[in-house]
Amino acid sequence: MARVPLKPIGSVVQTEDPSFQHQRSENLRIGQKISDLKAEIKQGWGKSAQDRVRAKGKLTTWERIDVLKDEGSTVFPIGTFVNHGREFQDQKKSPAAGVITAFIQVENRFCVLIANDNTVASGSWWPKSPEKIQRAQKIALQLKLPVIYLVDCSGLFLPEQGTTFPGQSGAGHIFKMNSLLSDAGVPQLSGVFGDCIAGGGYMPLISDKVFMTEQAYMVIAGAALIQGAKSQKMTSLDIGGANVHVHLSHCADDRAPDDETCLAMIRREIASLPSSAVQYYRYGTDPALPLYEPKEIEGLLPSDHRLKYDVRQIIARLVDDSLFWEFSPNLGPEIVCGVAKINGLY
Repeated sequence: MARVPLKPIGSVVQTEDPSFQHQRSENLRIGQKISDLKAEIKQGWGKSAQDRVRAKGKLTTWERIDVLKDEGSTVFPIGTFVNHGREFQDQKKSPAAGVITAFIQVENRFCVLIANDNTVASGSWWPKSPEKIQRAQKIALQLKLPVIYLVDCSGLFLPEQGTTFPGQSGAGHIFKMNSLLSDAGVPQLSGVFGDCIAGGGYMPLISDKVFMTEQAYMVIAGAALIQGAKSQKMTSLDIGGANVHVHLSHCADDRAPDDETCLAMIRREIASLPSSAVQYYRYGTDPALPLYEPKEIEGLLPSDHRLKYDVRQIIARLVDDSLFWEFSPNLGPEIVCGVAKINGLY
């Protein structure tokens, strides 16, 4: 990009000022409330559901994420509060719409993660689940980030299928996004860990690489339906287990004995992909902290959205070295636009 003359922005603030302290206190209170809600949502359907998953010899979805991501790295969830506060048939809830979407770092590469929460109705899709998945896919398409699907999905939550599958953001459009990602050359990797039925069976198939654990299966209709229709005694593993899909149908590429091994295989595949070349785009400079403490934003930003504040003071606590070039400062003073570096990147 063209070189622009970055200039200092912001100033020292009086952190002992009563209004600053009040705003910080209120924002910390709100932040704690949000953190508590996130922690509650992260539990899915709770300890009993988590114990049922572990009793099958599987990891919970959040345990899989901890194994998959780089040690010490941060997970940045997308759409945590989708379906929050909603109740469905029989007063059932779907925390985070039963699917975890997030930015994660794997082998020093940022990826978009889409993972069924196997503690919420065995990873079923609920109203808003497809829309949430597609939003994550669109983010990956725009940013050209690899997509990792951790599939453990028993299909649609049937009592709500009428409001889950149809429409412009219904479940069928997930597969359209699979194709658009593939067409754009965005890598898609799938790990299949459990009962992947109907839409859960479709979802991994367009991925560039599919890894299955030995107790996973991908089917459109399960063994119970075949037994009822044809009186044939077959298990779901007989119909669509790793042995079938790796060696016969070739819908999957490799098989793994357990969750941990499958996640290690995904990590190795990610390691083989090109990097983001972030060092190149820093043009030889290193990231720099702002000159002013970022935590001061808690006291500068009013907890009441109706009150005014100086956005330049906020910018000064976000950008490298608190340097900023403002575009057309005398035009449209109600909005501030400009150029800066964050973490060494313009």
